[in-house]
Order: sequence, then C-alpha cells, then structure tokens
Amino acid sequence: MAAQNMITSDRLEKIPDNISVSYLPESKSLSQRILGKGLNYYTQSYIHDIQVFEDEIVAKCWRSMRKNENPHKLHIEIGEEKLLESFCTCKAGMNGHCSHIVGLLKTLQGLKLHNFKQVPDQQSCTSMPQQWHIPRGAKIAPVPVNQVVVAKPLENRKRRPVLC
Repeated sequence: MAAQNMITSDRLEKIPDNISVSYLPESKSLSQRILGKGLNYYTQSYIHDIQVFEDEIVAKCWRSMRKNENPHKLHIEIGEEKLLESFCTCKAGMNGHCSHIVGLLKTLQGLKLHNFKQVPDQQSCTSMPQQWHIPRGAKIAPVPVNQVVVAKPLENRKRRPVLC
C-alpha cells in the first residue's frame, strides 16, 4: 500500500468509464446478499472520504451495526478490465470480495455514470432535502385479526398465549 507516498486527488479521470462489479476477479460467485448490501452502501451514502491516486483508490465505509466504532478502510487497485488488488478491514474483506468493496465499486460506477469529473464533497444533512416524510416501506405484513397471537417470547412464557 504505497498510497501514502503518492499525490492524492479527487479527480475521476483515471477511473475507467465502464467500471462495475464485474471488475472483481470472481464477480460471478458473489451472492445476491453481498450485491444487495453493496448497493445499499452506495444508495445510503455509507462510502465516504474517497481518495483517488495514480491507480489506487482509498475510501472509508461507515459501519452498519457498530456505529460508535471506526469506519472500515477500503483499498482497491484498478488494472485494465479488472481489479489488481482489493482489501477491506472487515472480517470478510481480507479476500477483497465483501459488500463494502462492492459498495465502493457501485459508488465509483454511479459517479462515472453521472459524469462527475471529481469526487463530490460530502454534504451535511442540513444541505440535503429533509427525509422524515419518506415512508420506509412495508416492514410488517398485515394479518387478519383472528390470527393474532398475544404472548411473551418462548423462553419467558409461564402461561399459554392469548388467542382470538
């Protein structure tokens, strides 16, 4: 990781226009779960502090579960039509095929598709439109009232549940 000796930039001209998840060496073997989580990291702006070097890209990804811990550090080296090296500090990222790396590739792909010439600055939440009115979607499926069971969890239950 010789990135510290190189001049950093936020210019995207060194990144190929057709960059995508297919640049990963074993992209066909990635599960739908990893691809979906990587897409969520891109759409929810978890990827930040993107620095572009000669042929390397260094970024950070906010943690999705342990918010008070430091973000994951991402590192990729881009060759022609494939990644030469990819690394993430998460447990699954030692081989470079984790959802954080997929999120970084999706972020770079999105920046190139929207014709950005450089990495945009991270906007604060007060600079963006308010989000509280946007529904989260259906999380709990509706059921008929006669199928509702009112009970404590199984390990704490002392009596039978209440049925309709």
